[in-house]
Amino acid sequence: MSEADDVVEPWRAFPRLPVADRGLADTEFLGWAAIGVNKKHSAVRQRFTIAHELGQSERGANDFAAELLMPSDFVRPAFEKSPSVSALAPTFEVSELAMGYRLLNLGLR
Repeated sequence: MSEADDVVEPWRAFPRLPVADRGLADTEFLGWAAIGVNKKHSAVRQRFTIAHELGQSERGANDFAAELLMPSDFVRPAFEKSPSVSALAPTFEVSELAMGYRLLNLGLR
């Protein structure tokens, strides 16, 4: 098994993409834009990595990813109904760690 086997890319195989512990974004690889994630990471971590990489050219990548996956307009009312990180994380399909940071950054914790 090569290091490239750790990269998940759903549209086409890139056998020579480097593997990063986190994510990687290659804006031009054989004429395609590509984002790779480590398939050993959980699905919620992979989603955040993809959102983070999408945000690299937009603004602060973590802020972009957090707003994309956990929009403040949805998190605030959900928090009022259930102020539990462990209850909110699966609702937004993110890790409890990501949800905890989001609540802190929104001033809810």
